[in-house]
Amino acid sequence: MKEEAVLKEGRFVKSGNLGFPEEQVLERSVLKDGTFVKKVAQMTIVDHKTKGRRVESLTIDEYRRKKKTEPWPNESTRVSLSHDALNELIKYLLAQDEFLKLQKSTRYTLLTGATDLSQLSNTEINALVCLVQNAASNGKLSDVINFDTINNIAAAIQQTRYKDAVSELKIMLSNKHDEDSYRKWFLAHSWVFGTEYLKPEHNKQVGWKSKGDIILTSVDGYQDIIELKLPTAKILIYDDSHDNWYPSQELSLTIAQVAKYIHESEDERTTIALKEKLPFLKPRARIVIGRSNDWDENQSHALRRLNAALHSIQIITYDHLLMSALRMIQYYEGN
Repeated sequence: MKEEAVLKEGRFVKSGNLGFPEEQVLERSVLKDGTFVKKVAQMTIVDHKTKGRRVESLTIDEYRRKKKTEPWPNESTRVSLSHDALNELIKYLLAQDEFLKLQKSTRYTLLTGATDLSQLSNTEINALVCLVQNAASNGKLSDVINFDTINNIAAAIQQTRYKDAVSELKIMLSNKHDEDSYRKWFLAHSWVFGTEYLKPEHNKQVGWKSKGDIILTSVDGYQDIIELKLPTAKILIYDDSHDNWYPSQELSLTIAQVAKYIHESEDERTTIALKEKLPFLKPRARIVIGRSNDWDENQSHALRRLNAALHSIQIITYDHLLMSALRMIQYYEGN
């Protein structure tokens, strides 16, 4: 065998042999380029009409010579692995602890064959993202992945981020945090308020806007107000003399505060539109406050009646937002 044929790396395409009428792609790589020993790996990828595109075989050829001046021999010592044998080798490697340590300690990451993209771990997703980014930067994205698959990967990554965000909020709710911490979380994950909103407005200076407030822009281009209170805040108080639940003092003050915000945004609408490019027009407000995970039916009914009586103001508990976020995740997973 000529030396240049042995050493040549890259991707080669040829028509199939007898039994393989489909196109074959050969991926060849030099594993070892020593003075006396050379090892060349070649992977054959076949587009089967019935089995789809898959790695059909892997061969490793070893060439040896005793002197530098000797030509490389035509014959090699060959190890050949079929598609099934290669799968068994991968299973064997994955079962070894030392291999897993190597996998996590180098720049290579093995995608372990999840049947669905949403089953990939964060490490595997990051590796997949790097692969796609490198291919895109080299103008070879279509060689690596088709666009339908890219959309599926993007959806899986988004789902993983949503799940991580919900887990983070659950952890936050089990500990003590100030309003600013929750504000930062909601700014980073405004999707929990629904698909009707495009984005939060960062660094916009509106006269009434305080530190804890969030302004969201809806799909129609107008702004709504999110007022955050702590999850420890009391929402409803029971009046046993009338067998009724009524708003706590903190909730009552917040409702009055938000009503004032809505009124001022209407009064200053022209100024805000000119200065901040925010077309406030009949804004709605959402108050995020307290917990409802231990509520009974009467408390839930009382909050629903209160929301129905308010004009352009909705009261949401942190648990309601959690439930909404989980439902959104389940919907996109098809559950």
